[in-house]
Amino acid sequence: MKDSLRLCLSLYACEPNRGSEPGVGWAWALGMAKRHETWVITRANNRSVIEAELDRLAVPSAERPHFVWVDLPGWVCRLKKKGLVPVGFYYLLWQFAARRAWDKTGIHVDIIHHVTFNTFVIPGVWWCRKEKVVLGPLGGMSICPVAFLRCFPVIPRIREVLRSFFIGLGAWSPFYYRSRSSASALLFTTDVLRKSLEDGRALSRTLLETAVPERLIRFTDGSSVAVRSRRFVWAGSLEGRKAPDIAVRAFLDAFRDSSDPPVLEIVGSGPLEQRLRKLVSANKAERIIHFCGKEPQEILWKMFRSSLALVFTSVRDTSGNVALEALACGTPIICFDHQGVKEIGDSSCALTIQPRSYGEAIVDFATAMRRLANEPDLVDRLGAAGRKRVLEKFTWNRQFDAVDAVYAEIVSRGR
Repeated sequence: MKDSLRLCLSLYACEPNRGSEPGVGWAWALGMAKRHETWVITRANNRSVIEAELDRLAVPSAERPHFVWVDLPGWVCRLKKKGLVPVGFYYLLWQFAARRAWDKTGIHVDIIHHVTFNTFVIPGVWWCRKEKVVLGPLGGMSICPVAFLRCFPVIPRIREVLRSFFIGLGAWSPFYYRSRSSASALLFTTDVLRKSLEDGRALSRTLLETAVPERLIRFTDGSSVAVRSRRFVWAGSLEGRKAPDIAVRAFLDAFRDSSDPPVLEIVGSGPLEQRLRKLVSANKAERIIHFCGKEPQEILWKMFRSSLALVFTSVRDTSGNVALEALACGTPIICFDHQGVKEIGDSSCALTIQPRSYGEAIVDFATAMRRLANEPDLVDRLGAAGRKRVLEKFTWNRQFDAVDAVYAEIVSRGR
């Protein structure tokens, strides 16, 4: 489909070899440039990293995206780094700057597609355009259930409550309303969000904003799962919304009195690390709960491949890239049955926990861990089904095929 369309991607977050939204933005930039003549509007502060990676990958000129580099004045960037300008406000200002910069180029495209950030509250400012506009996949509507606010320290808990309040008002955001009114297509990260926000005027589809990295598929292709050791992995930022304390407390509940306990390896860092270390120390569990710090992706993938499961305890998450990566490695997941991870895993590859209360969650996660520790055949069966599921549903080629179908439909409609 190369050159069949001229496409502009708005990617505020776009950086190679990164997780979360920067990595997602980079995947969109490279992937869509293989299919269409693609321009990418992104932040100028990543220019040197992006250009170096394009050279390192030796991307052919015909498959390279064209870049339009945009950033706000240096003094605004410095205030943002010092925390004096909120990221959300900076992002909003950047959107207006990106629109002005794009209009100055005078380049004609068929479609403008706003991808990152994927928050539905400010889905770009691409209203009243002659081009067709696609927004999304839009997310950011996930709210921490009230029963799990205790996972946050006091000040972050207050912020989380305020965030939930404003998210509840988000559907009335003038930026969302005006952007939606001008869009030809809306993509949503979950069915729940799509059903809440679609209005019937624009084409709407459910599409996860992320996918399995191609590098991970190559990493695991043609190789069998490594011999599993008796360990579980928890991976992510040690912060309230990821609820690592649920994983630690559930693991202690499951194996504190075991004569042959497995190990829980916690990969990542963050503001809750010291509190978690004190919890582990108070329970004299240093031998079975290890803090590994941040690890390179390939090291983490190796850990997944030899583990019993990824313990995914997020109480508020748009999707969960790490859950996709674990499944691609042939590793089951234990997770809450809610939000984005509900779209990723199902009963064929995950043991899911209903998010009823904090205490019940600890008991249920502990039960799931004990079950997998005692049933190696179940681990292998869930792991094989998980890898099959993500390769069938959540590769970047699958995602881009779905997006191309949306492009084709809105172009054929002439809107």
